[in-house]
Amino acid sequence: MTRLAVKRPILTIVIFIIILILGIISYKGLPIDFYPNIDLPVVTVMTVYPGASPADIEEQVTKPIENEIATVPNIDKVESKSMENISLVTASFEWGSNLDVATSDIRDKIGLAEGHLPDEAKKPLVLKFDASMMPVMVLNIKSNLPPNKMYDLVDKYILDRLK
Repeated sequence: MTRLAVKRPILTIVIFIIILILGIISYKGLPIDFYPNIDLPVVTVMTVYPGASPADIEEQVTKPIENEIATVPNIDKVESKSMENISLVTASFEWGSNLDVATSDIRDKIGLAEGHLPDEAKKPLVLKFDASMMPVMVLNIKSNLPPNKMYDLVDKYILDRLK
């Protein structure tokens, strides 16, 4: 093979140029996506219980929801956060799990847990994490103008140009 390349340098150069041209054409045909579509296998259940302390929320809202969610198949881990007025329970699933099926299963389990929740608690919301909802860029603007004038300036002149 090396003898052929040495004996026929023109053939070697032509083959190299063909490979180079095919590489450039292939590279230009690749799609560019600044923020690829990634479905993280995470589902969050948010429950609002107005006027409740974090301890009450944990005992009366978070624990019943956690107990029901823990029985859903393909769960990797369950994390919760009980704050004043709000309970957040996050279920992380194994990679490759069908998130639509998992969300449906969680909604079914939440329906069972609703009977154990206080009457004052709002209906739990099941939220799927969607990477497309995240911003690609976050911009901050600083000025010595008063806040209302700054808002008007940004809203009238800058925001439309950025969109």
